[in-house]
Amino acid sequence: MVGQDRFLNLNRKKRFQIYSPARQRLRKLLGLCLLFASTLTVLVGLLSFGTLPSAVSFKLNQVSPRTVKADRTVEVVNQQATEEERRKAAEGVPKVFVFDPDASRVSEDKLSSTFRLLQEVANQRRGPNPNSDSTRQLIYQLPISLTPTALEALTHSTPEKLRDLESRAHDLLWKVLENGVRTDQVNEGRRDILQEAESKFSAMSPNTRQAIVEVASECVVPNRNYDADATTGAAEAAMAEVKPVTSVVPEGMVVVREGEVVNAERMRQLDALGVNQIHFNYPRLIGHTLMVSLMMLVIVGYLNQERRNVFRRTKNLALIAVIAMLTGFVCRSLSGQSPFLAPVAMASILSSVLLENRLSFLLTSFCALYVGALTQNLSVACVGLLSGVVGILALGRADRRSDLIAAMLAVSFTNALGAFTFALVDMRDWQHAVQDVLFGSLNGVLAVALAVGVLPVLENLFGVTTHFRLLDISNPGEPLLQKLLREAPGTYQHSIMVANLAEAAAQAVGANALRCKVGAYYHDIGKMKRPRFFVENQMGGENPHEKLTPTLSTMIIHSHVKDGLEMAKHHRLPDMITDFIAQHHGTSLVSYFYHQACNRCAEGGTVFEEDFRYPGPKPQSRETGIVLLCDGIEAAARTLSSPTPEKISELVHKMVRHHLEDGQLDECGLSLQDLQLIRESLIRSLQGIYHNRLEYPEPAQLAGRRKVTNLRKKA
Repeated sequence: MVGQDRFLNLNRKKRFQIYSPARQRLRKLLGLCLLFASTLTVLVGLLSFGTLPSAVSFKLNQVSPRTVKADRTVEVVNQQATEEERRKAAEGVPKVFVFDPDASRVSEDKLSSTFRLLQEVANQRRGPNPNSDSTRQLIYQLPISLTPTALEALTHSTPEKLRDLESRAHDLLWKVLENGVRTDQVNEGRRDILQEAESKFSAMSPNTRQAIVEVASECVVPNRNYDADATTGAAEAAMAEVKPVTSVVPEGMVVVREGEVVNAERMRQLDALGVNQIHFNYPRLIGHTLMVSLMMLVIVGYLNQERRNVFRRTKNLALIAVIAMLTGFVCRSLSGQSPFLAPVAMASILSSVLLENRLSFLLTSFCALYVGALTQNLSVACVGLLSGVVGILALGRADRRSDLIAAMLAVSFTNALGAFTFALVDMRDWQHAVQDVLFGSLNGVLAVALAVGVLPVLENLFGVTTHFRLLDISNPGEPLLQKLLREAPGTYQHSIMVANLAEAAAQAVGANALRCKVGAYYHDIGKMKRPRFFVENQMGGENPHEKLTPTLSTMIIHSHVKDGLEMAKHHRLPDMITDFIAQHHGTSLVSYFYHQACNRCAEGGTVFEEDFRYPGPKPQSRETGIVLLCDGIEAAARTLSSPTPEKISELVHKMVRHHLEDGQLDECGLSLQDLQLIRESLIRSLQGIYHNRLEYPEPAQLAGRRKVTNLRKKA
C-alpha cells in the first residue's frame, strides 16, 4: 500500500509538472480577458454616458443639482400647448346631425290628416246643420291648432280648393323638411314657410295664404337629430390631425445650469434628452461596444504581431489600459466646456515617457478616435491626433524636464492652429473661433500638467523607470551618492569614471546613455558596507585581505553585490538600476584570489573555479553589458604604470576579448560591430583621461628664475 501511495503521489507530481505550464497560460489568458473586459466596460461606459441610468433626478420647480448640456439635437413636445390646440380643434368641429325619415313621414301624415278632417268639416258645414256637435267634434280631432280665421278660411273652401291648398301646404312643408330641421331650427323653418308663401302665393287672399302657412308651420317637426357618437368621433379625428407643438433644443445648448430652478419648459427638455429618465439606449450601447472593441483588438493584434516583448508582460498591457481609461475620463470631464479642451496629448506624453514612441503613435490614434466619438466631433479627433503626434515628436529625445515646457508649447500651438483651421472650414463666427483657439491653447497646458501630475503615480504603480526618474537619482546630491562619497570615496570616484566611459560608449552604439550613466553611479554601492576591503578605498593603508584566506576574501568581494541589492531595495531604487548592481560582474572570475588559492593548494588539495565566480546573472541588456566592460577596463587602466595610448589600446582589446571569450556578453545583445564601436570609444575616452602632461617647474626653481630676471633688468 505504501508503494502504491508513493506511485500515486509520483503520478500527481508528474501531472502537475506537465500541466503547470498550461495552467499558467490559462491563468494569463484569463487575466488578459479580465483586463480587456474591464477596460472595455470603462471606455464604453464613458462613451455611452447618456445611455446609462441617471443617478441625478430633476424635479419640477426645484433647484438643479448639476449643469446639463444637450448631447444631441432633439425636438421637445410642449404638451400643454399641444393639448390647447387639440381642444380648439375639437371645439371647432360642428355637431353632427343625422336625417330622421320617420320624423318627415310623421310631419307629412300630420298634414294629410289635418286636411282630411278639414275636408269633412267643410262637407258638414255645407249641410243643413253646419254647427252641429259632430262638426265641433271633428274640429277637436285636428292634430294641430288653428286660429279661427284660418279655420274659417279652410272649412268654407270647396273640396277642389282644399285639395289645391293641401298640395301647396305640402310643398311649403316639404321644402323645409328637405333641408332638414333641427330641434333649435323649428321656428326658423316656420319663418321660411311664411317667407316662401308670401313669395309664391302673393296673389292668394291673405286669409287663405295665412291659413295654409299655419297648417304647414304647425306640421313642422325636427327631422335632423343630434348624433353624440358621430360628433365625438369627428372631434377626436380633428384632434388627431393637430401636430404637436414642438421646440428644437440644438446640440451643445445648456438646458439648465447647476443652482437654477427647473421650470416646466426645462423639465420637458430634460425629459426629451432622457436625462431625467432611467432607461438604456441599447442600439447606441451596442454600437459603442463594437466600435471600442474593434479599436482595442487592433492594438492587441499589433502588440501580438510586432511588439511581443510588450504583449508578454501583463503589466505593460495594464499600463496601456490605464492610460487609455485615464485619458477617456479626463476628456469626458473637460469636453463639457469645449470639445477642444479634451487633452488627447496627455496619452501621447504618458505613453511616450512610460513606454516607447512606436506604441505611443498607436495609442494616440486610438485616443483621438475615441475622443472624436466621445464629443461626436470629427474636428476634435483630427486636432487631437495632430497634437498627440506633435507631443510624441517633441518628447522623442527628452532628457531634461525643461523639454516638457517645449512639448507643452508645441502641443498648445498645434491645438490652437487646428482649432482655428476647422473654425474656418466650418465657417464659424469669429466669437466661437476665438473661443476654440483659446481652449485649444489651454489644452496643451492641461495635457502636460496632468501628465506630469500622474506620471509619478504610474511610475511607482507599474514599476516603470523614466528618463525623468533617472535624472532625479543621478543628482550628485542624492543621499545615497553622498553617503558613497563619504564612506567609500575611492569607489565613488571609480563609479564616476565608469559612468563617463559608459555614457560615451552607449552613445557610440545607440544604447540608452542616461541609463548607463545612472546605472554606473550605483553599481558598486554595496562596497559601502565594507569599504576597506576594496583596494580603491584603502588609500595606501593596510590591506585586510592579507590576513584572510582567498576563499573568505572572495566571499567578501562577492558580498558587495548582495549588499548593493539590499541597499537599493531599502532606498527604493528602480529595478532598472538594480539590474546594474546584480549584473555588472556577471559570472566572471575573481582571478586574483583564484590564482592565490591555486598557489596555496599547489602541493595538495582541490580548488573549484565556480567558488571564485560571481553568482550572476550575466548582463541581460546592452546597457548592463556596456557597464560590465567599462567597470573592468577602468579598474584595469588604473594599474597601468605609464598609460600610453598603445598600452591603453592593448588593454582595452585584451579586456573586451577576455569578457567575450568568458561568455559574459552572450546574453546582453551586443553585436560584434557594437563591441568594435565600444572599444574605439573606450580607447578614445581613456586616452583623454590619461593624456600626457607637461612638467611644470617647482615653485622654488620658478622663484629663483624670477630673481635672476629682475637683476638683469636692473643692470
